[in-house]
Amino acid sequence: QGCPIECCWWLDEASVQFRIAGRVLVATARTTDPVLRAAVDDVWGRLGDSTRRQMFWASPGAPSGEGDAEVPRADDEIS
Repeated sequence: QGCPIECCWWLDEASVQFRIAGRVLVATARTTDPVLRAAVDDVWGRLGDSTRRQMFWASPGAPSGEGDAEVPRADDEIS
């Protein structure tokens, strides 16, 4: 179940690259499956404020400030 995916990122200061390959099942704030929705809420609640803000950054190439949105706090219900 799920689609194949590979994630890759580079840590410049350590000169280290990480790759994770597997299958993905996307769960969002609109997910209706109760198990997946609980996982979404749990992960969102454990993210720090600065990490949650990154989820609302403008798309690459968009002018700065475009797409800015109020970021829900950890204790807010996301929808």
